[in-house]
Amino acid sequence: KTFRVGFLYALIIISALRLIVPIGFLHTKTLTSKHILPVFYEFGHHQLTIAKVTHASTFRIMAAIWITGSVVATFLTLRSLLRSRRLTQTLMATGQRIYPDKIPASVAVYRIRANCTPFVSGARHPVIFLPDLNLSAVERADILQHEYQHIRNHDILQKITMSLLACAYWWFPLVYLLRKELAIIIELHVDAQVVKNMSAEKGTEYLETLLTTTKKLRNSAPKQTIAFPSTSGFADINHNVLQRRIEFLLEDHQFRSTSLLLIAVIIVLPYAASSVIIEPDYVQPGSEASKTYAITDRSNSYILHVKGSYYLIINGHKLGKVNQLHSPALKGIPIREKK
Repeated sequence: KTFRVGFLYALIIISALRLIVPIGFLHTKTLTSKHILPVFYEFGHHQLTIAKVTHASTFRIMAAIWITGSVVATFLTLRSLLRSRRLTQTLMATGQRIYPDKIPASVAVYRIRANCTPFVSGARHPVIFLPDLNLSAVERADILQHEYQHIRNHDILQKITMSLLACAYWWFPLVYLLRKELAIIIELHVDAQVVKNMSAEKGTEYLETLLTTTKKLRNSAPKQTIAFPSTSGFADINHNVLQRRIEFLLEDHQFRSTSLLLIAVIIVLPYAASSVIIEPDYVQPGSEASKTYAITDRSNSYILHVKGSYYLIINGHKLGKVNQLHSPALKGIPIREKK
């Protein structure tokens, strides 16, 4: 079985872009909804009284709730990032820096006394932390290779970006599903990259490392949870996630690159689909648009000339003074002199 990582990432990118930039284009065609959307817009423009003083439309109240929720979610995310940074600084101060083989000296690696999963923290200056779990030399090497691959892939930056997107669309349940699936895909991708050039025997050892590390975490007490947007752990004690990673490795899934042309097509398609949008046939009462008229039957329309001024008459009713007599909108409407 094959996973095309470029395809998966392209789907995530276009989903994020459509949420961040929900715009149309100059060539966009507009279709009119005369039944469903007007009802929704009528509800949205309904005026509500707040505290018996202030009046606001349903849309404005919904927008205020959206913005407030986004501000709160962003604050909580930034606070989580700050806590992660402080934790990293504390662990670096109390831990022991080591220089393992096959890991560049520019990447800091620390051995720490904590009952948590091995993890990498930080997007700008990532640091790898190895907890005191009585790891063997083989287990330590597998874990370091896994965490270093996260750094090479810039996975922490992807997770932070996804978390910030969730802050903007906190009310949309699919955003959380997208964030959860992205985190799992990142782990599956790294697992595949690590075992790609391994022999069958080494691949089995890597799988055993994943299992034994998870078992040690479950048996340790108390367990310290490292779950921040700016971190990525080697083992997850969540049974479903662990099962997916094991099945992925045992079933010999492969990640393959997707051609740039196919990725470009995938990204362009959703925007091409947005070349047609549906808008409601609705005019808000009291707005400037409600004071305008559409001339649908020109046989009952004419322009009345009175003492140098011109007035538009439709179905016998004077609708207003005409300031632009030669406007294309008035083309074909006859001019009559007042008798």
